Amino acid sequence: MAALYNGNQIENDDWARFRSLERGLVVTIFFGKNKRPEKRTLQVRIETRQLVWIRAQGGKPEGSCKFIQCS
Repeated sequence: MAALYNGNQIENDDWARFRSLERGLVVTIFFGKNKRPEKRTLQVRIETRQLVWIRAQGGKPEGSCKFIQCS
């Protein structure tokens, strides 16, 4: 079974990936020698087409950027 999103057919496993990215993905950012690595949560907001990063779980977004559809 497939769904339509913006006129494109999307399979169920793709929706599962989208939903997983909406829940958030914890990443570690490494800096130069003197700084400690920091953890951030990256989330994709499908409705607004934004990538959002959050420093603390459940906190307010630290920043965001819009992304365009890749074909």
